[in-house]
Amino acid sequence: MEIISILIPIFLVLGLGAASVYSKIFSSEDSYIFSKYDYYIGFPILIFYSLSHTDFEKVGNTAF
Repeated sequence: MEIISILIPIFLVLGLGAASVYSKIFSSEDSYIFSKYDYYIGFPILIFYSLSHTDFEKVGNTAF
């Protein structure tokens, strides 16, 4: 159930992006710019955020 709650917003954002291109709200060039933003800014921020909230005592646990 936790995986579904994580995946739903991701697919919702992907669907909204595709719908905005098909409805001509954004052009395909705008989509390229948004993708570069996600790759170079958004994803690193998410990685650092998730690392800052990781309990490293559990990582050393073999049952983890």
